[in-house]
Amino acid sequence: MERATPREKLPPELTDMVIDQFYLSDESDGDMVRALRTCSLVCRAWLPRCRAMLFRSIAADDAFMEPLERLLRDSPHLGQYVKELELIMSKNKHVALLYSIAGHLGAVVKFGLTWRAPSPPRVRSLSSIGHVSTLCLDGNISSLLELVEYFEAFPKSNNITIDLNFTNALMDDNAALHTLADALCKLHPERIQVADSTAVLLTACLRLRPDTGVREIDCVPLEDGRWGCLDELLPAAASSMQTFGFAITAGWDSPKDVVEDLYKLNATLRTCSELRRLSFYIHTAHIGFIAELFSHLIESQVRSVEVVVDFEVNPIPLLDIKYIAQALDNKRSFPILRDIRILVRGYPDVDRWRLIAILQGLRSTFFSAMEARGISVLLEHEI
Repeated sequence: MERATPREKLPPELTDMVIDQFYLSDESDGDMVRALRTCSLVCRAWLPRCRAMLFRSIAADDAFMEPLERLLRDSPHLGQYVKELELIMSKNKHVALLYSIAGHLGAVVKFGLTWRAPSPPRVRSLSSIGHVSTLCLDGNISSLLELVEYFEAFPKSNNITIDLNFTNALMDDNAALHTLADALCKLHPERIQVADSTAVLLTACLRLRPDTGVREIDCVPLEDGRWGCLDELLPAAASSMQTFGFAITAGWDSPKDVVEDLYKLNATLRTCSELRRLSFYIHTAHIGFIAELFSHLIESQVRSVEVVVDFEVNPIPLLDIKYIAQALDNKRSFPILRDIRILVRGYPDVDRWRLIAILQGLRSTFFSAMEARGISVLLEHEI
């Protein structure tokens, strides 16, 4: 009688890769969660990886704060799997729940906090959540020192997003402003994203500490079409900034005197000697404005351009991307351009085949000459 051979087992690295695909797939969050829950019941060996994917990223608002706190209190071992945490608080009564949740964590690397109280929660009770490298803060502050405390509590943060509401009187506190500038400089941030209102604060910090060394700055303008303080912010970051990103909201109107403002922005960008990459997030209504901006640049040192265009259902307005192509093809404006990436994003019910046909037509008609010169062109769609 032949002896039964043990069943061959797949290496755990392979099963981990299979499970990871559920998290990385394009499926909806609900489908992803159901698939991971099913996988977690297959065998004990699959359970840890399924948990790691299920609890890797958590977003909680007021309605979910209490269930989340109860889950972590009853199963504290789950806290080790949370790598990304985003909390939105509109009620002060949930601050105690926030502190309790933080006490069960320790491996968070991306932390986002939105609050509606006059001041943010005390950061000392939050600093134990992990070695945060990406910090996102959105809310009201009554003192610049409150922001300083967050920077000092998360000293590993090199990717920062701040959208703060504060009175102009805070800018008159020179001592606090110097302290904030020093705290920001100690972080050595690689990327900072600010709303137009917070750009004033960032400009003041960079002027006080030009050695901060930030490499990428992303801005969102006011919806009334004003450029905010870009004319002051960009020169303040000129010594180190390599990437400039600009996100335009759907309701944004271009400035009335477009040409004058574009020449001014061009002059400002020319002060950024290290600038090598431009990145814009726009709606189809703004394609012409961005194309005109590109056409007004003169002898830029930009090597890479990225444009992300959002549209709704009808992909026809994307045909205007040809104007962006024509502006980028100008050797006087972009003498050393090497990479172009254009990503269009629409709703699921878009005519996918029509969209693909439009992108293929744009590529063959308006980008082929640049590709022939060795410029890498990537046209992508995301539905």
